[in-house]
Amino acid sequence: MMNCVHIIVAEGIEKEDQVKFMAKQKCDMIQGYFFAKPEPVKEFESRHLQKIQKI
Repeated sequence: MMNCVHIIVAEGIEKEDQVKFMAKQKCDMIQGYFFAKPEPVKEFESRHLQKIQKI
């Protein structure tokens, strides 16, 4: 028997009330300007890879 896994992702979230609403709806992931603005891959990698390398 095959098990299906569904992951709910809310995109385009810009305000705190939207975050709270989506959390109450049990979204698995929430993304949007509320958390971070889009950025080029190179900038993202340099910022986040530095954090990982420090661990």
